[in-house]
Amino acid sequence: MKLVDKLILKDLLPMFGVGIAMFATLWFAGGPLLEASKWIAGGIPLKIVLELVVLSVPLVLSLTFPMGMLLSVLLGYGRLSADSEAVALFAGGVPFIRAAAPAAALGVAASLIGFLMNDTLAAQATHRLNDLKVSALKDTAEISKPLTFDTHDGDKLLATVHIEKGFDVATRSLRQVTITVYDSTGRPSAMFQADSARPVGSLDSKEWELVGVDLIKLGELPQYSHHATLHSFEINSAIGRSPQDVAFLKEGADSLTFTQLRRQIALLKSNGSGDTDAIRDKEVGLWSKIALPASCLVFAMIGAPLGLRPQRSSKYTGWILAILIIFGYYVVYTGMSSIARSGLCAPALAVFLPDIIGLFAGAFLLRRASTI
Repeated sequence: MKLVDKLILKDLLPMFGVGIAMFATLWFAGGPLLEASKWIAGGIPLKIVLELVVLSVPLVLSLTFPMGMLLSVLLGYGRLSADSEAVALFAGGVPFIRAAAPAAALGVAASLIGFLMNDTLAAQATHRLNDLKVSALKDTAEISKPLTFDTHDGDKLLATVHIEKGFDVATRSLRQVTITVYDSTGRPSAMFQADSARPVGSLDSKEWELVGVDLIKLGELPQYSHHATLHSFEINSAIGRSPQDVAFLKEGADSLTFTQLRRQIALLKSNGSGDTDAIRDKEVGLWSKIALPASCLVFAMIGAPLGLRPQRSSKYTGWILAILIIFGYYVVYTGMSSIARSGLCAPALAVFLPDIIGLFAGAFLLRRASTI
């Protein structure tokens, strides 16, 4: 490593850590800590609340990497400029592109570390966090979400399954289940309405027992339909999913690795239920696992030239620029993500668009700084 790299990285690395700590603290104050106060007020033991807070740390840290990167580059190059060290570098024949190389290298490293942290430690911690929430709070909105999917035999539609009250993790049962069974012509032939469905055998088994069942056999005309009420009824192929499959479908993007989330999307697409909103939402989460960490490099490219400022500029300029750029990035990211979820734009393009815009802006700023 050359002397110029050591000089610049000596400024960037400490500020990178300070930036992560600062933004993570702000994130915690508005999220996990606020939620923790509600859990304590709700009577959850302090030990469990502390564990919930600790488990939220990896995800928060991985999300604040880009913010820390931008702040460190703006302040680091700002200090070089304010102390005339940048002038000395340029006078010594070091071009600005070369002086910006350590920031770019740190941006690449931060992007890779951020992705790996989000894809391993953060995903595992968030999965454990969700399980602990379920056991502590007994019932959560995420678990209680309705779920609808189809089961097929090749190209033949066998049944449509609607789970109104979602999947109960504690008992591995489905709550308020409606199953519509189709005949060989694709017409509804029977409908099962059950209070719950519980697995028969192991968690890998796709056999279920319906409890509190209303069975409606559908004829071609309403007067030929038949209705019966049963205490319980075993059903094999209609649901077509094991308890593990159903639980996997309910997992959020933050608690899954990139590979697991791709498998979940493939499973949702194989349902054939037309739940395109859920699929688009998962795809936004999938590509965000790459796009958000990649913004570390984008912010490094933007921050390095913007860090060079006139001698008389305020010492708070770097902080103000960091806040404005981060705000602008996340406004575009949030807006494009919403557009992608509505189906007006491909999810991959939507979440990468802020990075693409940032790369072009960074290239322009770097070129302009090199000619000054």
